[in-house]
Amino acid sequence: MSNTYTDEQRAEALTLYVEHGAAYTARQTGINKRTISRWAQEANLSADRDLALTEGGERLAKMHEVLRLEARALMIEKIVDLLERLDVPHVEFKAAGAEIHKLVHPIATSGDVRNYVTSVKALVESYRLEMGESTDRTEHTGDLAVTINGVDVATLK
Repeated sequence: MSNTYTDEQRAEALTLYVEHGAAYTARQTGINKRTISRWAQEANLSADRDLALTEGGERLAKMHEVLRLEARALMIEKIVDLLERLDVPHVEFKAAGAEIHKLVHPIATSGDVRNYVTSVKALVESYRLEMGESTDRTEHTGDLAVTINGVDVATLK
């Protein structure tokens, strides 16, 4: 069964094709994907589509680079925030029966310090990997050897 399309439908389909591709255009217009591809080839739009994809890819790569720079800055901010929290008062609530007692510690407790340091370590390692640096940490399956900063800290069998 042959469908007849108006010049306006064809122009709209080709415009969508250049911007989004044949599959998207077919879904949006209801025109067969092969028909759209044939029209694009006849109008020599395949090269334009390739160029649009290349330019779009370049824009996407630039956008990703900006996002990566923002993520790096955010990691540094979080590291500083976590380290600053070590020296500020910490509030803890303890339940004793039906009563709740509020304890204020002048600085972070040992458990808080452990949690902050673990978080800082993970952020620093993520930042270093993002920057393309080695984390100086290796893990092996089987016998597990853990090396941190060139020092073998544990071997588990």
